[in-house]
Amino acid sequence: MPPGDKYELVLHEAEHGAFGERVILALSTAFWDAFLKGDAEAKTWLNGEGARSVLEKDDRWQRK
Repeated sequence: MPPGDKYELVLHEAEHGAFGERVILALSTAFWDAFLKGDAEAKTWLNGEGARSVLEKDDRWQRK
């Protein structure tokens, strides 16, 4: 794989309609802010407890 930050989100028992929900909006906005705008605060949020705070109990969020 090419170098760089990689993220994976697994939504437990999610259906297609889940892609308009808060977790997707929050994570994708922070991702684009971090990597397109160079926003260090958004990247810190992605890599810390901020991202995990929007997940449901059985969802998974990881960075590789």
